Amino acid sequence: MRSLQPFIWGAIILVVIIPLVGKALLFYSSTTPVQPNIQPLTEVMVPAIPRRANLDKALVDAVQTAHQSAQEFAKAELDDWEIQLEGRVDHFLDWYFGYLNQKKMEFMTPLVWVSSAAIHTVNPNQMKASEAVITRFTGEFQKQFAKQVLVPQTAQIRLENLTTETVNHYLLALRQNMDQVQVKYRIPQGQWERYLSDISTTIQDTEGNLSNLSLKMLVGGSGYLLTKPLVLATVGKIGGKVSSKFAGTAAAKLAAKTGGTVAAELSTSLVDPIVGVGILIWDIWDYQHTVELERPLLKANLMDYLQGVEQSLLNDPETGVLSAIGQLEQGIFQSL
Repeated sequence: MRSLQPFIWGAIILVVIIPLVGKALLFYSSTTPVQPNIQPLTEVMVPAIPRRANLDKALVDAVQTAHQSAQEFAKAELDDWEIQLEGRVDHFLDWYFGYLNQKKMEFMTPLVWVSSAAIHTVNPNQMKASEAVITRFTGEFQKQFAKQVLVPQTAQIRLENLTTETVNHYLLALRQNMDQVQVKYRIPQGQWERYLSDISTTIQDTEGNLSNLSLKMLVGGSGYLLTKPLVLATVGKIGGKVSSKFAGTAAAKLAAKTGGTVAAELSTSLVDPIVGVGILIWDIWDYQHTVELERPLLKANLMDYLQGVEQSLLNDPETGVLSAIGQLEQGIFQSL
C-alpha cells in the first residue's frame, strides 16, 4: 500500500485538486468587470415623401405596399431559418455542458492563467491572466456555436439566396401594384410609360459604379437583371450589424474581438458579425448543479440572441436583406 500511495495522490491531484483550482480561477475571471459593447438595432425608416398629385400619392402607396409584402416574405423565411437554428441549440448545449468539455475547461484554466500571467509580467501590453482566460474560452465557445448552430457556409448561401428572392418578390409585387394604379386612374399606356420614365432611382454595383434606372425599366419583366448589381453589392454586407444580447456578462465586450479571430479561422465573412456572443456563466458549483441551473439560462439567452440576429438581418437599413430594396425606394421617393 505504501508503494501505491504516490500514484493514488497523483490521481487525486489530477482529477480533484487541479479541476477545483480551475473552477476558482474561472469564477474569478467571470467576476472581472468588463463593460459590454452593445449597439442598438436600427429600424427601416421610410423617408418623408412630398405629397403632390393623387397619382404620386398612389405610387407611394404602391411602393410601400410592395415593401410590406417583401418584408413579410423575408420574415417568414427568416422565421423558418431561426426554427432550424433553435433545433440545433440543444446539441450545442450537450457539447458545452458535457462532462469532458467541462473538465477540459477546468484543467486548462490554470495553465492558461499561469502562462498569460508570466507573459503579462514580461510584457505589460499583453492581456492580463483573467482576460486571457475569458478570451480563450469565449473564442472556443463562439467557434463551436458557429459550427454546430449557424453552420456559416450554409447560412451565407441561404441569406444570399433570400436577398435575391426578396428583391424578386418585391419587384413582382411592385409591378402588380403599379398595374392597379394605372387601371384605377384609367391612364393611357403611352402617358403611363412617360410618367414612369420620369421617375428614376440610382443603383450602385460591387465596384461602386452608379447607374440610373427608370421606374419603367424597374417594373419591367427584366427588373431583377437590372438590379442584380445592387443585390450583389448588398449580400456582401449582410449581417454586418448584429447586437449582442448578453449585456452584463463579463465576456460580452470580448465577444466581438474573438469573433474576428473565429471568422478568420473558419474562413467565412458571416461568422464575424453574427457570432458576437459571450459565455453566459462559468462553472462555480458541482457539475450536476451546473447542468440543472445554468443550462436553461444559457438556452434562454441563446434563443433570445437568435431572435436578435433575425431582427437585425431583417430590419437593418444598411446590412439587412431589405437594404437593397431600401436603396431603390430612396431614389424613387427623391424623384417625386
